[in-house]
Amino acid sequence: MSNEHREERIGGAQAKINNHAQMRAFCDDGDGGIPQLDELTDEQWRLVAPLVTPEEKRGRPPASTRRVLNGVLYTIRHALTWAEVPPEYPSYVTLFRRYHEWCESGALQLVINTLRDQLGERSGLPFEQAMREKRVTFRQEGDVLRIHLPAAYGEYWMQPTAVVVLMWVVTRSLEIYRERYRLQCRRAGVSRLAGQAGPRKARPREVVWVVEAR
Repeated sequence: MSNEHREERIGGAQAKINNHAQMRAFCDDGDGGIPQLDELTDEQWRLVAPLVTPEEKRGRPPASTRRVLNGVLYTIRHALTWAEVPPEYPSYVTLFRRYHEWCESGALQLVINTLRDQLGERSGLPFEQAMREKRVTFRQEGDVLRIHLPAAYGEYWMQPTAVVVLMWVVTRSLEIYRERYRLQCRRAGVSRLAGQAGPRKARPREVVWVVEAR
């Protein structure tokens, strides 16, 4: 896959496709800096930091909570396994542990809800409405999950936010599917169920998204 944006036409409108092969997509902020597209903005971090910042404890200083959260969200957004986490983030062991801690406490769900609500407020298009009106759609073609975003989510920080909100729903649905599949296998006394796709086959291996041009 190319490390550059590829272009595709959707309904006659030109849009850009983003994927994990890029590793980082950049946007010139006009001041010579290039904010990382896959990272939480400072505003987003201020909103969600109280939800995930742990209490101070004695011992070795923990990894930066912001870096850990960025790594967790990146992993969800691009449907990666923990072993595929880019080296820019803390170790996959740390991400895996914090992910499960935040899932069990409900903190990660609150983070997703906060990002979703901010996206709706800033774009003028609530995410639930966009899904209901099919302005946000997705389909899986083999191992690739293709996501279509409306032009309202075209700002550089809105794209990964919308994708991670959607991929959180997809990820949790797949986790529930895996647990049900394993339970059915145990009950049937088999390792695989005939006529049903196993958890590995159901999981996308790549996520790409396109944004309609205004």
